Amino acid sequence: MPQHVVTIAPVNNTDITPVLPLFEALEDPILPVADLAWKSPSEAVISTTLSSGQLLFVQISYHPGWDASNSRGNIPVRQDGPGFMAPAPGCSDPCKITLEFTGGNEMRLARAVSATAILSGLLWAAYRSRERAAA
Repeated sequence: MPQHVVTIAPVNNTDITPVLPLFEALEDPILPVADLAWKSPSEAVISTTLSSGQLLFVQISYHPGWDASNSRGNIPVRQDGPGFMAPAPGCSDPCKITLEFTGGNEMRLARAVSATAILSGLLWAAYRSRERAAA
């Protein structure tokens, strides 16, 4: 539930006050359990049965490059206080949530830089080859 999400990070390892609502939720036998299975190093599937308004607590470090979806489409993934993911699947029945690390804007930029570097190298090699053939 939203009230169990840790909103601020603990100051140190003895500051347990911010995580008490989460701890209580994890110990509550009424709340559902979720199973996480890795399909690849960048994709996982979570299977669970949720009630309306419930969130997931996923002990994977949040990064904007993580995308989440279920059978209804994309779902929002937010960061909790300690830096983990808290997706809001919006399902009120058995559901599967797919988490996929696409890398976000950082990965798109890295791919563009890599492609530019490779293309530049190939063009330079072709130019040098032509220059040698002409000499």
